[in-house]
Amino acid sequence: MASHATSSGDGGGPVGLLDGFFQRRKNGFYDQIVTNMKRMGRSAACGATFGLDFVRKVLWEGNEGFRYPSGGSADACLTFVGEVQHPSHGTQLDASGTHTFPTRSQFNPLTDSAKVKDRIVIGSPTHASKTLNILFNNQIALLNDIHIPDEEFERKNNLNYMVFEWTKSLDPQADEPCDDLIQISLGNKYVFPADANRAIATAAGPPKKRVRRQAVPDVNGEDDDNDEPPPPPQNAGSGPSTSSSDSEARVGALYEPRTLPDYTGHPCFQLERKKLLQHDVRDLNNKLIHPKDYWSALRPGTLLLIKATLHVYLVKGTGGGRHRKIYQINAVSTKVLADSPLPALPLPVHAGPTTTADSNIEWAADDGFDSFTVPTGVARAVSPWEAAHSLTTVAGPAEPKEEPTPDQKPDVKGKGKAVSKTDKRKYNKRGRDLDDMEVEEI
Repeated sequence: MASHATSSGDGGGPVGLLDGFFQRRKNGFYDQIVTNMKRMGRSAACGATFGLDFVRKVLWEGNEGFRYPSGGSADACLTFVGEVQHPSHGTQLDASGTHTFPTRSQFNPLTDSAKVKDRIVIGSPTHASKTLNILFNNQIALLNDIHIPDEEFERKNNLNYMVFEWTKSLDPQADEPCDDLIQISLGNKYVFPADANRAIATAAGPPKKRVRRQAVPDVNGEDDDNDEPPPPPQNAGSGPSTSSSDSEARVGALYEPRTLPDYTGHPCFQLERKKLLQHDVRDLNNKLIHPKDYWSALRPGTLLLIKATLHVYLVKGTGGGRHRKIYQINAVSTKVLADSPLPALPLPVHAGPTTTADSNIEWAADDGFDSFTVPTGVARAVSPWEAAHSLTTVAGPAEPKEEPTPDQKPDVKGKGKAVSKTDKRKYNKRGRDLDDMEVEEI
């Protein structure tokens, strides 16, 4: 596959789609992010300590929240920073959000009874400096500080929960999968008008390798009291402003679902009374971003600052099924720190249920198998995200093979090549995704 991001010959850094990310590092923008996050101290997830700056609070039926040690009723808020990941890693901002249309047995349209959320998965920024990588990993380490004791308690007491963590692995098939991404919910996407205010968040598998906390060194030896604002990031390809132009735009505002460009109505979307909810998501100018613009404004590569609360939900199994323990981060406020240098991805196409009966498939004259063909060129379309992260080069043309002559016998030695054990990958066994269940908000 041809690369759209290669290193320049003079060693000056990458060019093409990755250049905008490299400029964030080169012009000191990443360094200033580190300085500002360290200045936030214990209100930042990278600097907070579980049990000291916030504590666990059992609420009801095993559900838990996290409060300040003073004993107040407000949920403790922590600030996270990270880069939006590709939808293939779990980011879901289209009209369907976390809703899944096909199930194991039937087609499941989105109706008023469905609980749908937008979800953002963040990772360490592309071309991050060493200190910024440590800072991001310390956010995961904090979440591990909460989860690891739970994991040990459940193991000692033979509690076989189906666990859904607030972190996930960029490469779940690695030999030693290590969670390096953070999943954050933006809250309910569609709500009944009477529930709009209540739906707005307020400030109120096998053992895995875990990220541990590290000391975040000073940036180039600079003092943390430096009050210089961060230099402007490179925003190549950001396009026109994505802020809501509605003069009455406010957090909690309701819109018609059809304002979303990929809300196609029947058969997939069958909302009747629920409306689209405006959350506190803001652009570089601190203007609210309309939900219809989330897909492009929060596209992969966007750098975000997110203030959020932590929750643990215990969902009891029915009919003898396993209990489910769900660790969830709920965003209170989201702010864009740098637009992505990458172009927006195409919106997904929401397909309705298939109408072909099984009996017709069995006796069809052409079931699609014999007529299945692919182009001889590119096997599939390459997304900008894949192109940006590919550092491969186009290989030269392969030498043509000589066909054996009639008096020659083809070499049939070694019909197969053994696969090295080191090339095999273990699958990280996980339960069903969090999207497949409905969870009541705390």
